[in-house]
Amino acid sequence: MVIFTVILILDGSRTTSHSCAVQSIGCFALGWLAHDSPANRAAIADAGGIGAVTGAMARLPDDIDVQKNGVYALAS
Repeated sequence: MVIFTVILILDGSRTTSHSCAVQSIGCFALGWLAHDSPANRAAIADAGGIGAVTGAMARLPDDIDVQKNGVYALAS
């Protein structure tokens, strides 16, 4: 079930790559899923989640929420 959720988050992030709100929420959701769950972290990494988070952060460097939630996702 988690991998399905991760895929939905990543698909939404790809199709709305310049939406600050979607990117911020996507980063937060990935961080929440990854928090304290090695299995979820692996699923997120395998699905391309790390690249999605760093890509969002690179595309939207001036959006504080994307940056904050991106760091949260990467730290989780």
